[in-house]
Amino acid sequence: RRTYDYCNAYEKYTYICNTEKQHLIFMDKKIIFAVFVVIINIISFSLMGIDKKKAQKSKWRIKESTLLGWAFCLGGTGSFLGMQIFRHKTKHKKFIIFVPMCVIINIIVIILIYKFVF
Repeated sequence: RRTYDYCNAYEKYTYICNTEKQHLIFMDKKIIFAVFVVIINIISFSLMGIDKKKAQKSKWRIKESTLLGWAFCLGGTGSFLGMQIFRHKTKHKKFIIFVPMCVIINIIVIILIYKFVF
């Protein structure tokens, strides 16, 4: 009987330890994903600033499709902030419509990823 109690306690302990390890692994994935999204937004924000500077100096520009692509790929917030802070592409209908739409889509995608993946 003591052996059974010992085994049962050991099984409970290992179950708790494994559950905590899995929780830590999922927490790491959440943090990694959050850092990934922040980096994407920093890049998309920076691209808006770089393109604005190049436009002022009449140099080679970043393609609009590249800017919109970064906005669509979870960088909508960075692109939107870049548009407002640098006052860049604020008169182009493509950007006026597509970038805020990307922000909304990005938020929905991030919520769904956190809800169903993690």
